[in-house]
Amino acid sequence: MLKSDYHIHPLNHRYRNASPGEPRDIRLAEDDKACGRAVVDWCALERRLNSIALTDHDMTAAGFYGREYTRQSGLNMEIIVGAECEVTAPGCPPGKDWVHVLCYGVESLPEYSHTTLLPDFMA
Repeated sequence: MLKSDYHIHPLNHRYRNASPGEPRDIRLAEDDKACGRAVVDWCALERRLNSIALTDHDMTAAGFYGREYTRQSGLNMEIIVGAECEVTAPGCPPGKDWVHVLCYGVESLPEYSHTTLLPDFMA
C-alpha cells in the first residue's frame, strides 16, 4: 500500500507575513533547515509515508531542501517539490476570491502576483 501526503507546508508559519506577490525565492536559514528536517523525519519515521509533497505557499525552497536531505540521509521516501500558488481572478479586490492551486513537480516558480488569474505554467 502506498502512503502519501501531498499537501505539507513545512515553512509557511515562518513566512506568512510576506506581502502578496512578494518574491519568495529565499535562502533557507539554519532554523528553516532544521524545521524542514523535522517535518521530513516525522513523515518518514513516525508516519511511515512513502512519498510527500512539500507545498509551501508561493515558494519551493523547502521542497528542494527536503529532497536533498532525504537523499543524503538515506530515508526511503520520495519528496515531490511543489507549491501552493495563491491567485485570484482579474478585477477582484486584493484578498478576495483567492484560489489556491497545488502545483507538483515544479523546478521554479515564474513571477506572478495574487492578481494573476493563472501563472503561465498552470495554463
